[in-house]
Amino acid sequence: MFKNIIGQENIIKLLKTDIVKKSYNNSIIFHGPKYTGKLKTALELTRVLNCLNSNNDNCNCNNCRRINELNFEGLIFLSRRNFYYLLYEYINSFKNNNNQIYLKKIIKTVKLITLPFQDFLIQNSFNDFEKKQIKNNLEKMSDIIFNNTININDLENLLELVNKLNAFYKSLNIPIDIIRNMLNWTYISLPDINRFVIIDHVDSLEKPSQNILLKRLEEPSENLFFILIAENKKNIAKTIISRCRSYYFSKLNKEDIKTIIYNNFEEKQNYNCLEDFLFRNSDVSKENIFPILLKLINLIFSKEAPLSELSLFLNTFKDKNYVKTMLFEITSILEREILRRETGFIKEAEIDILNKISFFNLKMINNVILEKYKNISLFNLNPILILEGIFYPIKAMVSND
Repeated sequence: MFKNIIGQENIIKLLKTDIVKKSYNNSIIFHGPKYTGKLKTALELTRVLNCLNSNNDNCNCNNCRRINELNFEGLIFLSRRNFYYLLYEYINSFKNNNNQIYLKKIIKTVKLITLPFQDFLIQNSFNDFEKKQIKNNLEKMSDIIFNNTININDLENLLELVNKLNAFYKSLNIPIDIIRNMLNWTYISLPDINRFVIIDHVDSLEKPSQNILLKRLEEPSENLFFILIAENKKNIAKTIISRCRSYYFSKLNKEDIKTIIYNNFEEKQNYNCLEDFLFRNSDVSKENIFPILLKLINLIFSKEAPLSELSLFLNTFKDKNYVKTMLFEITSILEREILRRETGFIKEAEIDILNKISFFNLKMINNVILEKYKNISLFNLNPILILEGIFYPIKAMVSND
Protein backbone atom coordinates (compact mmCIF):
# COMPACT_ATOMS: atom_id res chain seq x y z
CA MET A 1 0.00 0.00 0.00
CA PHE A 2 1.03 3.65 -0.63
CA LYS A 3 3.61 2.52 -3.19
CA ASN A 4 2.55 5.35 -5.52
CA ILE A 5 3.39 8.05 -2.95
CA ILE A 6 6.88 9.40 -3.66
CA GLY A 7 9.19 11.29 -1.30
CA GLN A 8 7.09 11.02 1.88
CA GLU A 9 8.57 7.91 3.48
CA ASN A 10 8.00 9.11 7.06
CA ILE A 11 4.34 9.85 6.39
CA ILE A 12 3.79 6.45 4.77
CA LYS A 13 5.52 4.70 7.68
CA LEU A 14 3.24 6.47 10.18
CA LEU A 15 0.09 5.71 8.17
CA LYS A 16 1.00 2.04 7.74
CA THR A 17 1.62 1.73 11.49
CA ASP A 18 -1.72 3.38 12.27
CA ILE A 19 -3.52 1.03 9.85
CA VAL A 20 -1.89 -2.14 11.18
CA LYS A 21 -2.62 -1.14 14.80
CA LYS A 22 -6.03 0.33 13.85
CA SER A 23 -5.05 3.45 15.76
CA TYR A 24 -5.93 5.91 13.02
CA ASN A 25 -8.03 8.98 13.78
CA ASN A 26 -11.34 9.71 12.06
CA SER A 27 -10.20 13.31 11.53
CA ILE A 28 -6.86 13.90 9.81
CA ILE A 29 -4.90 16.92 8.63
CA PHE A 30 -2.40 16.59 5.78
CA HIS A 31 -0.42 19.83 5.74
CA GLY A 32 2.71 21.14 4.06
CA PRO A 33 3.89 22.92 0.88
CA LYS A 34 2.12 22.68 -2.48
CA TYR A 35 2.67 19.66 -4.73
CA THR A 36 3.89 17.27 -2.04
CA GLY A 37 1.37 14.45 -2.55
CA LYS A 38 -1.27 15.36 0.05
CA LEU A 39 -4.28 14.79 -2.22
CA LYS A 40 -2.83 11.62 -3.74
CA THR A 41 -2.20 10.23 -0.25
CA ALA A 42 -5.74 11.15 0.82
CA LEU A 43 -7.21 9.23 -2.12
CA GLU A 44 -4.91 6.27 -1.47
CA LEU A 45 -5.93 6.19 2.22
CA THR A 46 -9.57 6.18 1.07
CA ARG A 47 -8.79 3.13 -1.06
CA VAL A 48 -6.78 1.29 1.60
CA LEU A 49 -9.43 1.65 4.31
CA ASN A 50 -12.12 0.39 1.92
CA CYS A 51 -10.16 -2.45 0.31
CA LEU A 52 -12.02 -5.77 0.44
CA ASN A 53 -8.86 -7.86 0.08
CA SER A 54 -5.23 -7.47 1.15
CA ASN A 55 -4.66 -3.71 0.69
CA ASN A 56 -2.00 -4.36 -1.94
CA ASP A 57 -1.31 -1.61 -4.50
CA ASN A 58 -2.70 -3.53 -7.46
CA CYS A 59 -5.91 -4.73 -5.81
CA ASN A 60 -8.86 -4.76 -8.20
CA CYS A 61 -11.67 -5.49 -5.75
CA ASN A 62 -14.93 -3.67 -6.33
CA ASN A 63 -14.17 -0.89 -3.83
CA CYS A 64 -10.58 -0.33 -4.98
CA ARG A 65 -11.61 -0.22 -8.62
CA ARG A 66 -14.40 2.29 -8.01
CA ILE A 67 -12.21 4.52 -5.85
CA ASN A 68 -9.39 4.45 -8.41
CA GLU A 69 -11.94 5.42 -11.07
CA LEU A 70 -13.47 8.07 -8.75
CA ASN A 71 -16.90 6.42 -9.00
CA PHE A 72 -17.23 5.69 -5.28
CA GLU A 73 -20.42 6.75 -3.50
CA GLY A 74 -18.54 7.06 -0.20
CA LEU A 75 -16.25 9.91 -1.31
CA ILE A 76 -16.84 13.66 -1.18
CA PHE A 77 -14.14 15.96 -2.53
CA LEU A 78 -14.40 19.70 -1.90
CA SER A 79 -11.79 21.73 -3.73
CA ARG A 80 -11.13 24.84 -5.77
CA ARG A 81 -7.81 23.59 -7.07
CA ASN A 82 -6.89 24.35 -10.69
CA PHE A 83 -6.13 21.07 -12.48
CA TYR A 84 -5.76 22.73 -15.88
CA TYR A 85 -1.96 22.35 -16.02
CA LEU A 86 -2.08 18.63 -15.25
CA LEU A 87 -4.87 18.01 -17.76
CA TYR A 88 -3.02 20.01 -20.40
CA GLU A 89 0.12 17.87 -19.94
CA TYR A 90 -1.83 14.60 -20.23
CA ILE A 91 -3.67 15.81 -23.34
CA ASN A 92 -0.44 17.01 -24.93
CA SER A 93 1.21 13.65 -24.20
CA PHE A 94 -1.72 11.76 -25.71
CA LYS A 95 -1.61 13.92 -28.85
CA ASN A 96 2.13 13.27 -29.21
CA ASN A 97 2.11 9.52 -28.49
CA ASN A 98 -1.47 8.28 -28.88
CA ASN A 99 -0.86 6.09 -25.83
CA GLN A 100 -4.14 4.94 -24.24
CA ILE A 101 -2.66 5.23 -20.75
CA TYR A 102 -2.94 9.01 -21.07
CA LEU A 103 -6.63 8.75 -21.93
CA LYS A 104 -7.19 7.00 -18.60
CA LYS A 105 -5.28 9.78 -16.82
CA ILE A 106 -7.30 12.43 -18.70
CA ILE A 107 -10.60 10.79 -17.72
CA LYS A 108 -9.58 10.49 -14.05
CA THR A 109 -8.42 14.12 -13.93
CA VAL A 110 -11.71 15.31 -15.44
CA LYS A 111 -13.64 13.31 -12.85
CA LEU A 112 -11.54 14.89 -10.09
CA ILE A 113 -12.37 18.33 -11.49
CA THR A 114 -16.11 17.62 -11.60
CA LEU A 115 -16.49 15.99 -8.14
CA PRO A 116 -16.89 19.32 -6.25
CA PHE A 117 -19.74 20.28 -8.63
CA GLN A 118 -22.18 17.53 -7.63
CA ASP A 119 -25.77 18.83 -7.65
CA PHE A 120 -26.47 18.34 -3.96
CA LEU A 121 -23.26 20.18 -3.01
CA ILE A 122 -23.72 23.33 -5.09
CA GLN A 123 -27.51 23.71 -4.92
CA ASN A 124 -27.46 26.82 -2.66
CA SER A 125 -24.14 28.31 -3.79
CA PHE A 126 -25.00 29.45 -7.31
CA ASN A 127 -28.03 31.12 -8.83
CA ASP A 128 -30.26 29.23 -11.27
CA PHE A 129 -28.54 30.63 -14.35
CA GLU A 130 -25.09 29.70 -13.02
CA LYS A 131 -26.26 26.19 -12.11
CA LYS A 132 -27.66 25.77 -15.60
CA GLN A 133 -24.31 26.82 -17.10
CA ILE A 134 -22.39 24.50 -14.77
CA LYS A 135 -24.70 21.57 -15.55
CA ASN A 136 -24.33 22.23 -19.27
CA ASN A 137 -20.51 22.24 -19.02
CA LEU A 138 -20.50 19.07 -16.90
CA GLU A 139 -22.74 17.26 -19.39
CA LYS A 140 -20.45 18.21 -22.26
CA MET A 141 -17.40 16.97 -20.32
CA SER A 142 -19.19 13.73 -19.49
CA ASP A 143 -20.16 13.19 -23.12
CA ILE A 144 -16.52 13.58 -24.13
CA ILE A 145 -14.87 11.29 -21.57
CA PHE A 146 -17.46 8.52 -21.98
CA ASN A 147 -17.27 8.59 -25.77
CA ASN A 148 -15.62 5.46 -27.14
CA THR A 149 -13.85 7.49 -29.83
CA ILE A 150 -12.29 10.58 -28.26
CA ASN A 151 -10.59 12.77 -30.85
CA ILE A 152 -8.17 15.69 -30.61
CA ASN A 153 -10.93 18.27 -30.98
CA ASP A 154 -12.76 16.70 -28.05
CA LEU A 155 -9.64 17.03 -25.91
CA GLU A 156 -9.20 20.70 -26.86
CA ASN A 157 -12.85 21.23 -25.92
CA LEU A 158 -12.17 19.63 -22.53
CA LEU A 159 -9.56 22.27 -21.75
CA GLU A 160 -11.96 25.02 -22.71
CA LEU A 161 -14.72 23.52 -20.55
CA VAL A 162 -12.37 23.24 -17.57
CA ASN A 163 -11.51 26.93 -17.90
CA LYS A 164 -15.22 27.75 -17.94
CA LEU A 165 -15.78 25.74 -14.76
CA ASN A 166 -12.82 27.43 -13.08
CA ALA A 167 -14.39 30.80 -13.90
CA PHE A 168 -17.24 30.02 -11.50
CA TYR A 169 -14.78 30.09 -8.60
CA LYS A 170 -14.89 33.67 -7.37
CA SER A 171 -12.38 32.99 -4.58
CA LEU A 172 -10.33 30.20 -3.03
CA ASN A 173 -12.86 29.87 -0.20
CA ILE A 174 -15.32 27.00 -0.37
CA PRO A 175 -18.74 28.63 0.27
CA ILE A 176 -20.36 27.89 3.61
CA ASP A 177 -23.47 26.49 1.86
CA ILE A 178 -21.34 23.79 0.23
CA ILE A 179 -19.86 22.90 3.63
CA ARG A 180 -23.39 22.63 5.04
CA ASN A 181 -24.56 20.43 2.15
CA MET A 182 -21.53 18.19 2.61
CA LEU A 183 -22.27 17.84 6.33
CA ASN A 184 -25.87 16.85 5.58
CA TRP A 185 -24.47 14.02 3.44
CA THR A 186 -22.33 12.77 6.33
CA TYR A 187 -25.45 11.90 8.35
CA ILE A 188 -26.72 9.53 5.65
CA SER A 189 -26.14 5.92 6.66
CA LEU A 190 -23.82 3.87 4.44
CA PRO A 191 -22.81 1.07 6.85
CA ASP A 192 -20.94 -1.22 4.44
CA ILE A 193 -18.16 1.22 3.50
CA ASN A 194 -15.85 3.74 5.09
CA ARG A 195 -16.94 7.19 3.92
CA PHE A 196 -14.39 9.91 3.29
CA VAL A 197 -14.69 13.69 3.06
CA ILE A 198 -11.58 15.33 1.59
CA ILE A 199 -11.53 19.11 1.99
CA ASP A 200 -8.82 20.89 0.01
CA HIS A 201 -7.36 24.22 1.20
CA VAL A 202 -9.14 23.92 4.53
CA ASP A 203 -6.80 26.69 5.75
CA SER A 204 -8.68 29.06 3.41
CA LEU A 205 -12.10 28.35 4.91
CA GLU A 206 -13.75 31.36 6.51
CA LYS A 207 -14.32 31.27 10.27
CA PRO A 208 -18.07 30.43 10.08
CA SER A 209 -17.27 27.47 7.78
CA GLN A 210 -14.58 26.23 10.16
CA ASN A 211 -17.00 26.55 13.09
CA ILE A 212 -19.71 24.38 11.54
CA LEU A 213 -17.07 21.86 10.42
CA LEU A 214 -15.80 21.75 14.01
CA LYS A 215 -19.25 20.79 15.31
CA ARG A 216 -19.27 17.74 13.02
CA LEU A 217 -15.75 16.75 14.04
CA GLU A 218 -16.94 16.78 17.65
CA GLU A 219 -19.49 14.08 16.76
CA PRO A 220 -17.36 11.39 15.06
CA SER A 221 -19.12 8.53 13.30
CA GLU A 222 -17.54 5.09 13.23
CA ASN A 223 -17.19 4.78 9.46
CA LEU A 224 -16.81 8.47 8.57
CA PHE A 225 -13.39 10.04 7.97
CA PHE A 226 -12.40 13.66 7.34
CA ILE A 227 -9.10 14.41 5.61
CA LEU A 228 -8.32 18.12 5.70
CA ILE A 229 -5.65 19.33 3.28
CA ALA A 230 -3.78 22.56 4.07
CA GLU A 231 -0.64 24.45 3.22
CA ASN A 232 -0.58 26.62 6.33
CA LYS A 233 -1.73 24.79 9.43
CA LYS A 234 -1.61 28.04 11.42
CA ASN A 235 -4.70 29.26 9.55
CA ILE A 236 -6.80 26.38 10.85
CA ALA A 237 -8.73 26.92 14.07
CA LYS A 238 -6.89 25.43 17.05
CA THR A 239 -10.08 23.67 18.12
CA ILE A 240 -10.12 21.81 14.77
CA ILE A 241 -6.42 20.95 15.02
CA SER A 242 -6.94 19.54 18.52
CA ARG A 243 -9.46 17.03 17.16
CA CYS A 244 -7.29 15.84 14.26
CA ARG A 245 -4.19 13.74 13.80
CA SER A 246 -1.70 15.85 11.82
CA TYR A 247 0.78 14.65 9.19
CA TYR A 248 3.35 17.07 7.77
CA PHE A 249 4.35 16.64 4.12
CA SER A 250 7.84 17.95 3.45
CA LYS A 251 8.88 19.70 0.23
CA LEU A 252 9.99 17.26 -2.47
CA ASN A 253 13.56 17.26 -3.65
CA LYS A 254 14.46 17.36 -7.33
CA GLU A 255 15.05 13.61 -7.60
CA ASP A 256 11.63 12.84 -6.12
CA ILE A 257 10.01 15.22 -8.59
CA LYS A 258 11.87 13.51 -11.44
CA THR A 259 10.51 10.17 -10.29
CA ILE A 260 6.95 11.52 -10.18
CA ILE A 261 7.29 12.99 -13.66
CA TYR A 262 8.74 9.77 -15.07
CA ASN A 263 5.93 7.74 -13.45
CA ASN A 264 3.26 10.03 -14.91
CA PHE A 265 4.78 10.50 -18.36
CA GLU A 266 6.22 7.15 -19.30
CA GLU A 267 7.32 8.01 -22.81
CA LYS A 268 10.88 9.34 -22.88
CA GLN A 269 10.04 12.24 -25.16
CA ASN A 270 7.87 13.66 -22.37
CA TYR A 271 10.73 14.05 -19.93
CA ASN A 272 11.16 17.67 -21.03
CA CYS A 273 8.05 18.56 -19.02
CA LEU A 274 10.22 18.20 -15.87
CA GLU A 275 11.53 21.73 -16.27
CA ASP A 276 7.99 23.12 -16.40
CA PHE A 277 6.88 21.03 -13.44
CA LEU A 278 9.80 22.17 -11.30
CA PHE A 279 8.99 25.76 -12.16
CA ARG A 280 5.37 25.34 -11.12
CA ASN A 281 6.60 24.07 -7.75
CA SER A 282 8.49 27.32 -7.17
CA ASP A 283 7.25 30.38 -5.33
CA VAL A 284 5.74 31.84 -8.53
CA SER A 285 2.08 31.15 -7.89
CA LYS A 286 -0.98 32.48 -9.63
CA GLU A 287 -1.56 34.82 -6.70
CA ASN A 288 1.98 36.24 -6.80
CA ILE A 289 2.07 36.73 -10.54
CA PHE A 290 -1.29 38.51 -10.84
CA PRO A 291 0.02 42.03 -9.96
CA ILE A 292 2.67 41.63 -12.69
CA LEU A 293 0.05 40.60 -15.23
CA LEU A 294 -2.16 43.50 -14.19
CA LYS A 295 0.66 45.96 -14.91
CA LEU A 296 1.47 44.25 -18.22
CA ILE A 297 -2.15 44.33 -19.38
CA ASN A 298 -2.45 48.01 -18.53
CA LEU A 299 0.79 48.81 -20.38
CA ILE A 300 -0.49 46.96 -23.45
CA PHE A 301 -4.04 48.23 -23.62
CA SER A 302 -3.68 51.78 -22.32
CA LYS A 303 -3.15 54.29 -25.14
CA GLU A 304 -1.51 56.64 -22.62
CA ALA A 305 1.24 54.10 -21.81
CA PRO A 306 4.10 54.57 -24.31
CA LEU A 307 5.73 51.67 -26.14
CA SER A 308 9.05 52.53 -24.51
CA GLU A 309 7.58 51.84 -21.06
CA LEU A 310 6.24 48.48 -22.25
CA SER A 311 9.65 47.68 -23.76
CA LEU A 312 11.47 48.40 -20.48
CA PHE A 313 8.98 46.22 -18.61
CA LEU A 314 9.29 43.27 -21.00
CA ASN A 315 13.08 43.40 -20.82
CA THR A 316 12.96 42.33 -17.17
CA PHE A 317 11.70 38.83 -18.01
CA LYS A 318 14.59 36.58 -18.95
CA ASP A 319 13.34 33.20 -17.71
CA LYS A 320 11.57 31.13 -20.36
CA ASN A 321 9.44 29.21 -17.88
CA TYR A 322 8.36 32.42 -16.18
CA VAL A 323 7.30 33.74 -19.57
CA LYS A 324 5.30 30.56 -20.21
CA THR A 325 3.47 31.02 -16.93
CA MET A 326 2.76 34.67 -17.75
CA LEU A 327 1.26 33.76 -21.13
CA PHE A 328 -0.84 30.96 -19.66
CA GLU A 329 -2.25 33.17 -16.91
CA ILE A 330 -2.99 36.01 -19.35
CA THR A 331 -5.03 33.63 -21.52
CA SER A 332 -6.90 32.53 -18.38
CA ILE A 333 -7.77 36.17 -17.61
CA LEU A 334 -8.89 36.83 -21.18
CA GLU A 335 -10.96 33.64 -21.29
CA ARG A 336 -12.73 34.62 -18.07
CA GLU A 337 -13.55 38.00 -19.64
CA ILE A 338 -14.83 36.27 -22.80
CA LEU A 339 -16.98 33.96 -20.67
CA ARG A 340 -18.27 36.94 -18.67
CA ARG A 341 -19.52 38.61 -21.84
CA GLU A 342 -20.96 35.41 -23.28
CA THR A 343 -22.95 34.49 -20.18
CA GLY A 344 -23.51 37.81 -18.41
CA PHE A 345 -23.61 36.18 -14.97
CA ILE A 346 -20.69 38.34 -13.77
CA LYS A 347 -21.48 42.03 -14.10
CA GLU A 348 -17.98 43.54 -13.79
CA ALA A 349 -14.72 42.81 -15.61
CA GLU A 350 -11.85 41.34 -13.59
CA ILE A 351 -9.59 44.10 -14.99
CA ASP A 352 -11.31 47.38 -15.89
CA ILE A 353 -9.25 48.17 -18.98
CA LEU A 354 -10.48 45.00 -20.69
CA ASN A 355 -13.87 46.72 -21.06
CA LYS A 356 -12.30 48.86 -23.80
CA ILE A 357 -11.56 45.86 -26.03
CA SER A 358 -14.24 44.61 -28.40
CA PHE A 359 -15.43 41.03 -28.03
CA PHE A 360 -14.05 40.13 -31.47
CA ASN A 361 -10.60 41.58 -30.72
CA LEU A 362 -10.57 39.96 -27.28
CA LYS A 363 -11.07 36.49 -28.78
CA MET A 364 -8.56 37.16 -31.54
CA ILE A 365 -5.87 38.35 -29.08
CA ASN A 366 -6.53 35.40 -26.77
CA ASN A 367 -6.17 32.93 -29.67
CA VAL A 368 -2.86 34.52 -30.70
CA ILE A 369 -1.41 34.32 -27.17
CA LEU A 370 -2.69 30.78 -26.64
CA GLU A 371 -1.15 29.62 -29.92
CA LYS A 372 2.20 31.18 -28.99
CA TYR A 373 2.00 29.51 -25.58
CA LYS A 374 1.39 26.08 -27.09
CA ASN A 375 4.32 26.42 -29.50
CA ILE A 376 6.79 28.15 -27.19
CA SER A 377 8.81 24.97 -26.59
CA LEU A 378 9.29 24.35 -30.32
CA PHE A 379 11.56 27.35 -30.83
CA ASN A 380 14.61 28.17 -28.74
CA LEU A 381 13.96 31.92 -28.68
CA ASN A 382 15.05 34.52 -26.19
CA PRO A 383 12.17 35.02 -23.69
CA ILE A 384 12.23 38.78 -24.21
CA LEU A 385 11.91 38.31 -27.98
CA ILE A 386 8.95 35.98 -27.40
CA LEU A 387 7.14 38.65 -25.37
CA GLU A 388 8.02 41.41 -27.81
CA GLY A 389 6.83 39.32 -30.76
CA ILE A 390 3.46 38.84 -29.08
CA PHE A 391 2.76 42.18 -27.41
CA TYR A 392 4.36 44.77 -29.73
CA PRO A 393 1.81 44.07 -32.53
CA ILE A 394 -1.05 44.16 -30.01
CA LYS A 395 0.25 47.47 -28.64
CA ALA A 396 0.40 48.82 -32.20
CA MET A 397 -3.24 47.78 -32.73
CA VAL A 398 -4.26 49.63 -29.57
CA SER A 399 -2.33 52.75 -30.60
CA ASN A 400 -4.15 52.74 -33.94
CA ASP A 401 -7.57 52.02 -32.41
